[in-house]
Amino acid sequence: MINTNKRPFLLASLFAGVILFLGGCNNFEGAGMDEEVQSAESLESLEAEVFELYSLAPCTDSHGYCSFPFLVEQVDALTAGYCLEGDSQEALRIYTLFKHFEDPSPRPPEC
Repeated sequence: MINTNKRPFLLASLFAGVILFLGGCNNFEGAGMDEEVQSAESLESLEAEVFELYSLAPCTDSHGYCSFPFLVEQVDALTAGYCLEGDSQEALRIYTLFKHFEDPSPRPPEC
């Protein structure tokens, strides 16, 4: 049987443990910096993937009609990522490079 004098201490300890568990590492100073670095690295790798796919696409603006749905999905993801990072100029630059694709067309950046 639990001693009733220790019950408040046990409940407080349990509560503190749950709060720490749910809080995770994001409460520590500098945790946001790691997320920014990971985000920048993932945008760089996504941009590299987009241009690698583009090198496989057999068309340019002069062809008039280009269709590469997976590439357009990646372009949309990249422009959205730049918008989330607050870099509307990069989002617009990427969109401008690929806006000649049709069926589907890339979405204009919303930032």
